Amino acid sequence: MEASPNLFDRCVELLESIISGCSCQLVTVLSCSFFGVGFCHGFWNEKPLPNVFIWIATIILPMEEPVAGDRGLHSLMHIADIHLDFRAYSARDENGSNRRMMDVFNSFKYVVNYAIDNGISHILCSGDLFHSVRPSNKSIAFAIKCLERLDENGIKFLVITGNHDSPKTKSVSSVFDILGYVGDNLIIADKETYRSYDIDNKIRICMVPHCHTKEKLWALLKLARKDRDECKEKGMKSVLMAHVGVSVKDLIFARRQFDEQVVTLEEVSGFDYAALGHYHGQKMIDAGVWYSGSLEYLSFSEAVDDKGFIILDDSLLPSPHGIRDIPSMIDLPAIDVDDLDINGGVSLSDVLCKILDRIDIDGKIVRTRIENIPVSVYHTMDFRKIKGMARNTLAFKPIYNIRKEEYDLDSSCMHFKSIAGEWKDFMDNAKTPNGVNIQTIYDMGLKYLVGEDI
Repeated sequence: MEASPNLFDRCVELLESIISGCSCQLVTVLSCSFFGVGFCHGFWNEKPLPNVFIWIATIILPMEEPVAGDRGLHSLMHIADIHLDFRAYSARDENGSNRRMMDVFNSFKYVVNYAIDNGISHILCSGDLFHSVRPSNKSIAFAIKCLERLDENGIKFLVITGNHDSPKTKSVSSVFDILGYVGDNLIIADKETYRSYDIDNKIRICMVPHCHTKEKLWALLKLARKDRDECKEKGMKSVLMAHVGVSVKDLIFARRQFDEQVVTLEEVSGFDYAALGHYHGQKMIDAGVWYSGSLEYLSFSEAVDDKGFIILDDSLLPSPHGIRDIPSMIDLPAIDVDDLDINGGVSLSDVLCKILDRIDIDGKIVRTRIENIPVSVYHTMDFRKIKGMARNTLAFKPIYNIRKEEYDLDSSCMHFKSIAGEWKDFMDNAKTPNGVNIQTIYDMGLKYLVGEDI
């Protein structure tokens, strides 16, 4: 059977028309796919391979894939809520450092390495790079080292302050005053001041740091929306960076902290992408409006949240990424002693140990809560056995709530008089040495207690 030359020629023409716009991986796939067709065509018709396959070879051989660190195209990374200097629990590493603090260090280092190895051109950090306004020297030194590595690899680091690392008063200096000397790659928006940054006149980053008043925040968001509208007129894309909670209908994505700011979805919408921080779960709350999430589990309220970062290409299409294998949190369902049958030789300690034995708790942060424990049962619990069962956890946080009514006093049999009355009752029953005027002592004491002349 002879291959149809018309069909084959049409395939060749199709390949020639599309190959110039393909990456070298796709060219390789197409050429391999057509190679079998071309080989058969030449074999059947005793002709050499068509020129198109030679042309493909001349294209593939000199082509090079973008190498790690090649930042010719813009690839953005959205991160938030790093919380450097976060500490929790008593676990220490081999150097005596708090384990959770080092976990946060390692997660941030992972992100930095990923950016360097995968050609990221800009990192957008949407608040709370640090856990506090005054982080330790160790955390500051670690941050500087990471930022210097990014600078050496030509990666811009854009950061806004969050509610954790933003000074509450003007008299308190900011850690970002120090970081400002690291290098030209660091772009900071802090001190309740709006800032914008253009990437090759194609993308404008609208940076809104944490504000202590709603009025100030609204003013900065207004400036960001003005830049957004200007970008639309110029044919540029706009990205909002903000550290805020967002209310969406009946849901509020926030942390319930006294110094947080919460805005409506409409106030952060309309941008080509909104890179938000403050809420610690990785979440898309609307098209193009994302929380990247924190890199670590920092509280049990986040136990079921996704963690990681988001990669944006030139078109600002978000691609969520998970973080390395980080310690997870297990918040066990509460145990109500009233619902247990702890008679017949089965103790509350045995019940809890069986629960811990049934799940994988090694290297994890575990919390359990036991309600309505009778005092008599609490004093018979084998805490050493429970601690032994949890010895391989990173942290074990049991909460024992003793039955409240056993500590309540009967208020019907309690009666308190005024201070003067109590003093009088006391002195009426007091025994005084011979020769001591009890009335004089009473008068002096009353004057001291109530501060009045008698």
